[in-house]
Amino acid sequence: MQVLFDEGATVIATDPHPDNARAIAVYKKLGFEPSGLPQETKWGLILPMLARR
Repeated sequence: MQVLFDEGATVIATDPHPDNARAIAVYKKLGFEPSGLPQETKWGLILPMLARR
């Protein structure tokens, strides 16, 4: 993540399945926060999460 921020990214996004509590916990430890409600996509249900610089 630091490399992406150092190269100019201001936001990094990820989209785990809302039922994947382990993944969500890891992403939160890395600085990601949910950025809305779970959404249905053509790839399945996701929880949008963002990390900001």
